[in-house]
Amino acid sequence: MCFLYGEDCYLGWEEPRQKGEEGDVAFLDRHAAWEGRLREVANITEVIIAKQRIGPIGIEKLSFNLQLARFTEP
Repeated sequence: MCFLYGEDCYLGWEEPRQKGEEGDVAFLDRHAAWEGRLREVANITEVIIAKQRIGPIGIEKLSFNLQLARFTEP
């Protein structure tokens, strides 16, 4: 049994917004950290092997090319 997880998909939904009492500098720092993390995980998909009859379980990271719908080694 395998599961696919792409963190960039979820991070894209959670773009930070400035909080009421938060200063501009603090917000820009938090937003820059979010953008950096988004760039780090862009097009990386984790294949989570949760159950296997004969073989190990674990997590493998693959690159995903959306235009070709193809997974490759990162």
